[in-house]
Amino acid sequence: MVDLIVNCTGLSAGKLGGVEDSNMIPARGQIVLVRNDPGIMCATSGTDDGEDEACYIMQRAAGGGTILGGSFQKGNWDSQFDPNLANRIMKRAVDLCPALTGGKGIEHLSIIRHGVGLRPIRLNGVRLEKEKINGVWTVHNYGHGGYGYQSSYGCSQVAVKLVEEALTQKSKLQSAIIGTYVIIFGLATALLEFQIPPYVSRYASFLFSFLGRGICKKSPSSNYVGAEWPTDEIPAVYIFVGSILLHDHILRYIAAALIIIVGILYAVLEFIPSIEPPQNMREADAGWGAEQV
Repeated sequence: MVDLIVNCTGLSAGKLGGVEDSNMIPARGQIVLVRNDPGIMCATSGTDDGEDEACYIMQRAAGGGTILGGSFQKGNWDSQFDPNLANRIMKRAVDLCPALTGGKGIEHLSIIRHGVGLRPIRLNGVRLEKEKINGVWTVHNYGHGGYGYQSSYGCSQVAVKLVEEALTQKSKLQSAIIGTYVIIFGLATALLEFQIPPYVSRYASFLFSFLGRGICKKSPSSNYVGAEWPTDEIPAVYIFVGSILLHDHILRYIAAALIIIVGILYAVLEFIPSIEPPQNMREADAGWGAEQV
């Protein structure tokens, strides 16, 4: 079982089991990469060819060519380049910056390749939060659209903080379970040691053997006072502690629940002296009794 999941699935968050975010849609972008050097980078705020088309010229670093764009077609899943859109992109770029072709037409553009990409748009904005899915903490970080690179540093910092918060909460729960057990068991041991109240020992055999039965192999002649644990027995207390420390799923909570129940029973029997122990435990009135733990 995993401790935590970081979900950066982009558009796939719309179909990912347990997430299935219906707000995820593609925003199709198309560009033309050319070898021509315009000497500048520029863009316009709109075009005459529609609201879902744009015009920009961006040079890549280290001689990587020049990008001519583009489009922002929401809900369009087509991953193949559209030659008609490519022609409009090149024409707009040359009209905006004639230096691209030395004042000539688009036929003088040296095309490297055409590119198409689907931007992961989320209608309600970027999802950057944590939640539990089927009992597992999940940190979501998706829906950045066309500005994933620009926002990556800040969003990653927030995602790391969410991861730390989720793991800290889990650690606190584990510590609470173990701490509760240690306190209850320590207090019980102290009360038995000092016989506070005097009748507490009459119930000790019942409670501790209840914890051990069905888990440990019981020896017919069990008497642990002043002696070592028999080699054919494993104290139930260590089985419970081992379950808490080694398992990271439902066994942890089952073990903790059983320990709490036993602690509550112990408290009830301690403070309600009118409750009589079982018949086979009444010998404990004079001390620890026949069946001792």
